[in-house]
Amino acid sequence: MTDKINITETIAKEPEFSTFARLLNSSGAGTWLANDGEFTVFAPTNRAFEKVSESRINQLVNEPEQTKLKALLAYHIVPGRVMSDSLTAATTLRSVTGQELRFTNKDSLRVNGAGFEGANIEALNGVVHRVDSVLGPPFATERTATA
Repeated sequence: MTDKINITETIAKEPEFSTFARLLNSSGAGTWLANDGEFTVFAPTNRAFEKVSESRINQLVNEPEQTKLKALLAYHIVPGRVMSDSLTAATTLRSVTGQELRFTNKDSLRVNGAGFEGANIEALNGVVHRVDSVLGPPFATERTATA
């Protein structure tokens, strides 16, 4: 028997992911992680969400059906189990939204400019990497930056 729990439970049990877990739950985006298969999640910390304006978060949460919030959260999810040691500066991955995540590794590993604060938190159906910024797909990044 294994001590590992599923990926949504892994995220929910980490206090520093409480904002991400709450948004996954309230929007229903976390249901993607319950599908068959394995996933990699680049989970922003609570401090990462503090970098996003409160008005922007409220706009996403209060949107009917939370379509933009779901898209933003889904952008942090990649199909398959991807460990950090396999990520290089030449790596690009596609999130479940179909949009690319790009990795760099000059002084440290980064995804779309966000730094890794912890990597390879294993779960029964995937792996979680702790990142210091909320990742934004191209259409959301511009709005987030000006919000």
